[in-house]
Amino acid sequence: MVSCSMLEELKQDLITVSDLSTIFDLKVGYIYKMIHQKKIIYYKPFGKKVYFRLSEVVENLQNSKVDKDHSHQTIKDAADAYMMK
Repeated sequence: MVSCSMLEELKQDLITVSDLSTIFDLKVGYIYKMIHQKKIIYYKPFGKKVYFRLSEVVENLQNSKVDKDHSHQTIKDAADAYMMK
């Protein structure tokens, strides 16, 4: 059986699209774009309203670190591949 404290903890971790927009200063349209591209984990329990777990969003952000040389190397690799054609 689920206790009241467990339910309160679950409620505090659930946020809506507008909450996510406010917390991370993102446009609502961009959030829906990330949902469509499956770049963000979301829940739609009753087929209508979208929810997120704040802990999962924060974990996703922490795991998406990009090295400072990553973009330069990617561009260089693409240029090299193009020149080899």
